[in-house]
This record gives sequence, structure tokens and C-alpha cells, in this order.
Amino acid sequence: MLLLTFLSLVLNPLEITISEVMFDLAGTDSPNEFVEIHNFSDSTIDISGWKIADLMSEDNIVGDDLQIPPNCYAVIFEGDYDGVLYQDIIPEEAYILYVDGLTIGNNLNNSADSLFLISNLGDTISYMGWNSGNPDGFSLEKIVLDFPNIEINWQTSIDSLGTPGFSNSIAGFATDVGIDSVWNDPHFPSPNEAVTVFVSITNVGLLDVITNLSVNSEFLSSVNLTSLENCIVEIPNNQFDSGNHDFQFIIQSQDDYNSDNNSLIHTIKVEYNYHDLLINEIMYDPISGNSEWVEIVNVSNEEINLFGWMISDNDNYETGILESVKISPYNFIVISKDSLFESSIFQEDFPTLNNSGDNVYLFDHTGKMIDHIYYEPSWGGGDGFSLERITHFLDSNNSENWGTSVAIEGSTPNEQNSLFVETIQVSGSLTLSPNPFSPDGDGFEDELIIAYHLPFTTAVMKADIYDVRGRKIISLKEGERVSMEGILRWDGKMTTGEKCRVGQYLLVIEAVGSYSSEMWKTVERIILAKKLN
Repeated sequence: MLLLTFLSLVLNPLEITISEVMFDLAGTDSPNEFVEIHNFSDSTIDISGWKIADLMSEDNIVGDDLQIPPNCYAVIFEGDYDGVLYQDIIPEEAYILYVDGLTIGNNLNNSADSLFLISNLGDTISYMGWNSGNPDGFSLEKIVLDFPNIEINWQTSIDSLGTPGFSNSIAGFATDVGIDSVWNDPHFPSPNEAVTVFVSITNVGLLDVITNLSVNSEFLSSVNLTSLENCIVEIPNNQFDSGNHDFQFIIQSQDDYNSDNNSLIHTIKVEYNYHDLLINEIMYDPISGNSEWVEIVNVSNEEINLFGWMISDNDNYETGILESVKISPYNFIVISKDSLFESSIFQEDFPTLNNSGDNVYLFDHTGKMIDHIYYEPSWGGGDGFSLERITHFLDSNNSENWGTSVAIEGSTPNEQNSLFVETIQVSGSLTLSPNPFSPDGDGFEDELIIAYHLPFTTAVMKADIYDVRGRKIISLKEGERVSMEGILRWDGKMTTGEKCRVGQYLLVIEAVGSYSSEMWKTVERIILAKKLN
């Protein structure tokens, strides 16, 4: 509903106003349309000889008593109103008046029209208008009677058939202050970066008000607002840890009739640090009937909620994970398009991973890239075996940091990787010579010599060799006690005595100190090659 404006009119200062209009009833409008007027002055006003008009025609106002006392209502009906429809609504003290014709003006138009209250001298005392309809049987009421007839000062009645002859049902709707929006700058702050929060508040009511702003039940400030005034409250110098931080902003104003716009919940999304989570294992070529998946590990010291995080094969952030799942420090979670595993997370827009090589991106809830790898099949994995990360501290795109899972099942979802090396001991070392080697029986580079120096005086050692599919080829040490330094040899044969094919192999050594129970582990690549002519 928008009110019409007539800038050329000069109003008489008499304190009487059009206060309510019924222009659209259920069924036929006539003879039950009415116009209510109200004398908000301290004196009786004589309306003898006054007229009521719409855009098309005008009518004389007639009645038994045309002396309207202070703070009284008068209801002007159509000339043929039979007194039935509103007989149980109109109070006895209201003044009942009529027009001298059968209709008010040229019938009040339901979609758009205007009304003018004209004195006996021809002065326009009050005018108003509308350009959209009301629900059938509900009047249009003025909110603050001694305020101008502007758009925000009129509203559809709450009561069916309106309030002819007494206080309007929306009379208390003069105060309405609302929170329009809340935002923060920067939009996605880094951890502990200074953040300024802005709260937009508007007084959409008619009266000047004082409103109190609080956040999470803690008072922030008071704001003075005139009618239709907007104010931006600035809250500077905030700092937050990574993650989502929810705040409820609430305003309170005396006599505020509309509480629906008095509160707003705002979430500040703070980025995570690069490599807080890592891509830890990739199943890009599963056995037929199984799904692809990516495992991530939390290497931060904080629990992280994965809502809004995403695995992608391109650098565009889209939707991601739409469930609230928390991953604790140094725990694992598998993300897939299907819920294959007990602790897996469903991501509807999970990408298709190419067997020939592909990008894998990990984005946080703000769209920031937290980890990225471009794998190739030469790195390992395939044919139902996963591609495992060996260490957390080496670069994600270092091919030496990845290899085929050597687990019996072919992968280690939601568990520590079979190739995992937690740390490199400074005093521990390994030398492979020659590498590549060519065990072809010609007496030259036929044997691989593995010289080790452990960070323990004595230890229990396991040393196994795997092919690129993760199958164990031979054990060089099977949990045997060894001294700090020693040598292992491999002649390029399997446990069965068969010669191994030319290609790449993995040497996995684990040594546990006899007295400290600490472990030293390393994974090395071995190249078995033919002799060059």
C-alpha cells in the first residue's frame, strides 16, 4: 500500500483527520463503505457544510449532530447504509454521519483512490490515498492520528470489519525499530586478525526512539533514532580463532510493536591456517563396485568442524560438506560421495578422480585452500590400492612423500597410513647402494646394499620390500634384534626365489628401541633396472 501525495494542497490547521477507510468488503461493497474522522484537538469542531470527496465526485456530510467534541470519532456512512453490519461494533459515544448521496464519492475504488475532507470554506482539512488493495473486509487505519497522512502512517486493520468509531487496532504500531543486517570486515578474517563488525539499525516507525543494542545478552550501546533514520553501529578491534563464531544481536525499544525484526544471528567465519588439515590418503582407482574417496588428517591442535569444507578437483569452491562433523587433533576422516565407511562423510559434489592423474584440493568453510596435491599414477595407488602420504611434514606435492598402501586390505581408511613416518631422527640414517641396481648375474651391481644407522643402541627391526601395488615381496628382517649399525642385502628376488621384474619398489624399515620403546621408521624407493649396454 502506497499513499498518494498532492504537493499543491495547502491544509487548514484544524486538528481533525481522516483516521480510517473501509473501501473493500466481502461481496458487494455498497452500502457498507465508511470513512472515519477523528478530532484530536482540545476543542469542539463544527463540521456543518463540510464535504467528503474522492477523485471523481464530492458529497455533503449530513447528520443529527455535526458538533464533534475533542478526542471523539465520527463515522461517515453511505446514504443508504441500513445500520446492520456494524451495529455490534460501533460504540454509543461515536458520532454517526452520512453522505447526501447513495455512495461516498463515486464509490471508493478497491485498487486505488483518494479521499479529501473539505471544510465549508472549501479548504482541504485532511486527505489521504491508496494505490493497492486490502484484504476483503479489512479497513485501512491510521497509526498516529496527529501525524501526517504519509505511507508509513497507514496500515491494514488487524480486526475484521475494522474499528469504526473507536481507537484503531494498529494505534500502538507507532514504534518499530529493526536490525536490517550485520556484516564484518574483513569478510573472511585470518586467525587473530582485527575484525570490525557493523550493525545496521533502522527506525521504520513514526516516533523518535531510544533503542538498546546488545550481543549475546551483553549490552553494547544506546542509539537515538528519529523516524525513518538508519544508523550503523561499528564494533571494532575484535579477534577470533579459526572456525565459525555465532553472535545474536538484539535491540530493545520501548513500545516496539514488532518484535520479529529485533534480533539477528550473525556468523563470523574465520579462515584456518594453511595445512591445519592435510590430504592424507587417496583412493582414486577402487575395485569395481566401490567408490572413490579422500582421507584427511587434522594436524592442528584444535578440534575442527568440517561443515562447509570441501574436496574438489579444481580450484573453485562450491558447496562442500553439509553436515556438522568434528575432527579431533591427529584424527582421520574419509570424505566420499557415498557413505562407504562407518566414519565417512558424505559430500554430494565430491569430484570424479582420474586414474591418469588429477588435482585434489581441500578447501575450508570460507573457500580458502588448505591443502593441494596433483598426483600421478607413478606415485603409487591404483587397482584397488590407495595412494598414501608418508609424512605430514614434507610437501604435499613431493612425489617422494607418497606411495602405494602396503596394508593387506589395500588401504587404511580412518587409520594411520601403512607407510606413515612420524618423524626423521637426526641420528638415524640409511644409505642404499647402488640404487638403481641390476641383479642380472653379471657380477656388476647385482646386489643392493642397505647400510643403516639407528638412533638406538639396540633395537628390534622389521625391514620389508613391497611392489608398487602394495604387495609384500620379501622380508629382510622380521622383528629381529639388531645393533645400532648394520647392513642388509637384497638380491632382487622374492621370498619364493623368483626374480623381480624391472621397476620401482618400496623399502619400509621400522626399528623400536630396546630400552626407550621409541620408533624410527623410514620408507625408501628402490629402482630395479636392467644393465645399460
